[in-house]
Amino acid sequence: MKLSYNWLQSYFENKLPEPEKLSDILTFSFAEVEGLERKGDDTIFDISVLPDRACYALSHRGVAYEISASLRLPKKDMSWPMPETAKTRGLSVEIEEPGLCPRYIARVVENINPKQALWVKDHLESVDQRSINPIVDGTNLVMFDMGQPMHVFDADKVSGGIVVRMAKEGEKITVLSGEEIEIDSSILVIADNEGPLAIAGIKGGKKAEVTDSTKNVILESANFDSSYIRKAGEVVGIKTDSSKRFENGVSVESAKIGIDNMTAFLFEMDKEIKVGEIVDKHKFVEPKPSIKVSEKLISDKLGSSVSKEDIIDVLKRLDIEVKEENDDLVLTVPHFRSDLNIPEDIVEEIGRIIGYDKIPESKLPEVKDVQAGGDFAAKMIVRTTLPEHGFSEIYGYTFGKKGDMEIIKPLSSDKAFLRKNLSDEIDEKLTFNLSNNLFDNTPSSLFEIGSVFPGEGERVHLALGIKYKKKKFNFGSEIVSKALNDLFGKLEISESYEDLIEDFEKGNTQGVVVGKIEDDVGIIIELDFDKLISLSESRGDFQIPELDIAQNKFKTISPYPRIIRDIAIFVSEGTSSEEVSNIIKEKATELLSEGPVLFDEFSKDGRKSLAFRMAFQSEERTLSDDEVNKIMEEIYTAIGKNGWEIR
Repeated sequence: MKLSYNWLQSYFENKLPEPEKLSDILTFSFAEVEGLERKGDDTIFDISVLPDRACYALSHRGVAYEISASLRLPKKDMSWPMPETAKTRGLSVEIEEPGLCPRYIARVVENINPKQALWVKDHLESVDQRSINPIVDGTNLVMFDMGQPMHVFDADKVSGGIVVRMAKEGEKITVLSGEEIEIDSSILVIADNEGPLAIAGIKGGKKAEVTDSTKNVILESANFDSSYIRKAGEVVGIKTDSSKRFENGVSVESAKIGIDNMTAFLFEMDKEIKVGEIVDKHKFVEPKPSIKVSEKLISDKLGSSVSKEDIIDVLKRLDIEVKEENDDLVLTVPHFRSDLNIPEDIVEEIGRIIGYDKIPESKLPEVKDVQAGGDFAAKMIVRTTLPEHGFSEIYGYTFGKKGDMEIIKPLSSDKAFLRKNLSDEIDEKLTFNLSNNLFDNTPSSLFEIGSVFPGEGERVHLALGIKYKKKKFNFGSEIVSKALNDLFGKLEISESYEDLIEDFEKGNTQGVVVGKIEDDVGIIIELDFDKLISLSESRGDFQIPELDIAQNKFKTISPYPRIIRDIAIFVSEGTSSEEVSNIIKEKATELLSEGPVLFDEFSKDGRKSLAFRMAFQSEERTLSDDEVNKIMEEIYTAIGKNGWEIR
């Protein structure tokens, strides 16, 4: 979101910090400032306001509120003089869908002689909004100032009263951009006696458009259900600055403030206007409950002692009303802070305003000796057992190319369905990883445990697979069998993997084995983990396996390329490959990253040929051929001294 430094400064008598300094303050206390741009004598902030704060912070006033709290700067009174009400034409408002439109406020303003104010134009252009005409500019000024979307109808173009209703099937509206849109009964509209005037909360229509010749208007300030606006925007294919704010939950009380600000703006522009009485239609909205917190709760959650005086100071800076009840603080949050609902929300506010970097003696929460059991523990047994057999865990996409349940708005064309199985992606990853394997006898071994959606709901499956480059090295079935039987033993399942596979292949399976892919170079097995656990004697009573974290050692992957070398050697029949391998390792230096691995062996004329493959790699630089060639010369010399012959 774009915000103007000069516009923010208008809320304060005191000089704000320089833009660069203010940028740091906002980033560390409120929201990341992604960029600064100089525009004449102004600086424009590009602030990434996250959804949790968008209910109040998509406005200059919301950000000024944050600046005031962070810097202890008092804000100026920004109210303008309000005109006396006068007799104008009558106005009726009816809300047919109060669930989607909790509040609709309107008033007639007549006898307007629009006058363009340069400061208004400058304010709007600073945030990349073009000036349209003085009246419409006022609605945009209010929205970017306080976050309440506004709309204005030309009163002379409205037939009868205003009604907030669902569109009729086949009804059409030409929006302000000139596009004609056919709407259906799922879309809420603002209409008069003749038809739709606007798509509620999203876009105004051409019928009652305000132009340079407009003299009499109907001001609209409303509140709409955030979830509905989000869905309706998708249906009509329109996203606007107004709908963005409604989607994030504008306060119901903001509608009244917005129409007052718009009225004051018109009066500031022209003191001769006639302002009608407000028509305020709204359903009863349950007041937000108080939040109860204590000094102890806040200190415990932050992991550092914070005094009650400091807590109250921060809360008052955030315009939160505080009442003390014994050891508790009973809080009433301002109407625009709909993001504050539970004690933990208040803890976060205290921490960020004080500054996480300024909280002394911070400490981790006390770790209690609590053992989780059940399905979580069973999954942890899988995650600790299968790696012991060479399998690496992957986390695949829940969405895929095919399935029984299609997504209306997929993330991409190849992720339009909820996946039916784990095997398809395991197969893809095995093949991809295998293409990067250096040695033919080194398999790619993967497993995943996760949710699938086979049609009758959500299930948890376990899939594991192993593949080799060449058929002659394929020991996949034996490795899978050994790994799963080990797992079954730890899960206290009496059936063996072989029994379940036999049932599966005969068609008599209990549904535990749901898939098998086998070819000359590998095998993939998929199990219904929910059904597998039901076979366990300890169902629901598993314990998380103890982990020796100290023994887990991790090594970064070098970003530099490998250099591959092969060597073939004639040795006597009695010489073992391990003996030759040890000589190679001794001379290969620390630059040998993989190998030597024996990849070929045959006998001829009383001698044995052994062929090894090696990979050389540095973690600090790109190796040169000359470096590796010198190492290979050392290896050749050592081999010659043992009476062996390089082929």
